[in-house]
Amino acid sequence: MKLSCFLFRIEVMNHIVIREKISLVLHNIRSVRHFRNFTQEYLAVQMGISPKTYSKIENGVITLTVEYLLQIAEILNIELSQLIGNESISAVSVLT
Repeated sequence: MKLSCFLFRIEVMNHIVIREKISLVLHNIRSVRHFRNFTQEYLAVQMGISPKTYSKIENGVITLTVEYLLQIAEILNIELSQLIGNESISAVSVLT
């Protein structure tokens, strides 16, 4: 196997891992939002963005920036480390 092909495969694998991690973070945000009984509109208003923009963030259409992530964690009253951890958040873990 040529080195360039090998490096391309590594790059593709890294991209897949990153997409999976982002999907997990977005899932965790959605789970905590539902647990807190917050609507997307509520978070949007708190963040100073439109509900449509917030929906696009939570659905992965718009990139989740660090600024947005910090705002969301604060509004949801959850540690950032819990949102970006390696496991899916459950209602039990939100309570602890």
